[in-house]
Amino acid sequence: MRRALFAALLGTVLGALVLAGVGTFLLASAGAATDDARVLAQQVRRVAAEAPVVLAVRRPALRRRLSTAVRVAAGVEFAAIQPPDALVAGHLPAPLRLSDLPVRRLLAGAVVSGSLEGDVYAATSLPGVPASALATSGAPRFARAGPNAVVVVAAVRRIRGAGLGGGYLLLVSAAVLLVAAGVAALLSRRVTRPLAAAVAATERLAAGDLSVRLPPDQRYPELGSLGSSINALAAALAESQDRERQFLLAVSHDLRTPLTAIEGYAEAIADGVAPDPAQAAAVIDAEARRLARLVEDLLDLARLGAKRFSLRPERLGLGPLAAAAAEALRPTIEGLGLTLRLALPDQDPLASVLDPDRARQVLANLLENAASYARRSVALAAWREPGPPPGVVAVAVLDDGPGIAPAELPRVFEPLYRGQAPGRRVGTGLGLAICAELVGAMGGRIEARSPVPPELARLLEAPGGPGTAMVVRFPGAP
Repeated sequence: MRRALFAALLGTVLGALVLAGVGTFLLASAGAATDDARVLAQQVRRVAAEAPVVLAVRRPALRRRLSTAVRVAAGVEFAAIQPPDALVAGHLPAPLRLSDLPVRRLLAGAVVSGSLEGDVYAATSLPGVPASALATSGAPRFARAGPNAVVVVAAVRRIRGAGLGGGYLLLVSAAVLLVAAGVAALLSRRVTRPLAAAVAATERLAAGDLSVRLPPDQRYPELGSLGSSINALAAALAESQDRERQFLLAVSHDLRTPLTAIEGYAEAIADGVAPDPAQAAAVIDAEARRLARLVEDLLDLARLGAKRFSLRPERLGLGPLAAAAAEALRPTIEGLGLTLRLALPDQDPLASVLDPDRARQVLANLLENAASYARRSVALAAWREPGPPPGVVAVAVLDDGPGIAPAELPRVFEPLYRGQAPGRRVGTGLGLAICAELVGAMGGRIEARSPVPPELARLLEAPGGPGTAMVVRFPGAP
């Protein structure tokens, strides 16, 4: 990648130099041609102005010498053109041809100029100078020209202005290319070095080394954000691995405890040493149900995570459903020495479209979770929030336990997460995660609030702590 980046940068600079050089050279050549043509036109105009003076000299020998001196000094040639466009005497300087000249303008006395494949030319006529004058001044070939022939003076010169500019441009381009090569090498090394470090870090992560971290890069924010993302990924993977380890330890403990009880009481019954076989069988049944519940929670979490579960929604009253769920768990809650209080509306059933079994499972999990942390009482309240019909119906499960730390509130619904607050039992961190998945699947939302809001705290009997409120909201049904 480093070589490719170097080649790309250098190629870009080289292409820009070539385009700029070609454009500059063409512009310089055009400017040089224009300047040379202008200078040559001035010289031709000067020769045309001096020619009558030379031809006015009476002594032929002196006139010939002066004419030759003027022509050679300016680098011009004389020719005779018979209107409209016939060259009858003399010649034009190569490679200029009569067809290259605007004859009408030329015969009218205008100075014309232009370029011809690397050469510039300029020409003008000598009005009032007969061809016979040139014949008598030592150019007998003009004697054949007719009386109407017009004398033309023309000159051709190689364009000279662009040569030095082109060489200078090549020298500057070479210097710029060398500097660009150095800059490209430096940039490619600086850019690819953090990328190589990122590749090495991801390879170590893939190999299981979750302690890898990349140093911050302040020079390039984009590469710095890449390093920060890799560091965040490594931290998240390490945290996930730690939570998974804690989950496995908790599940192993929850499996081992009932299995030990089942195994012990089963052996006692089999050996005939159980003092009360009926009580032993009841313990085995209770522990087996506990195992079944744990296995069911694990299966629910797997199905929810894979989105492989079905809902059978129907129109029902959230208030009566909450009352039934609370009454089903009242013996368990009161058996823990807790008070269960209900605050449900009498007239409004709080209609919503829900799966009754899944909604009952959510409420049961929330009540059991509250009973695990409550000190004196657990409360369940339901109400309809103000708004246009059908509005939103809500149910809250409250406890007067130690509450949840603010830093833990956003994470209580994460799978495998277990809070730090002491409770009556150590859970696997599945119950609230299952509730959050089920509530979301039924179109609702759930939130944890700690301490309990004042408007709900009055439902608890003599609150013994900050407490926690688990509030679930569902769309109402008409």
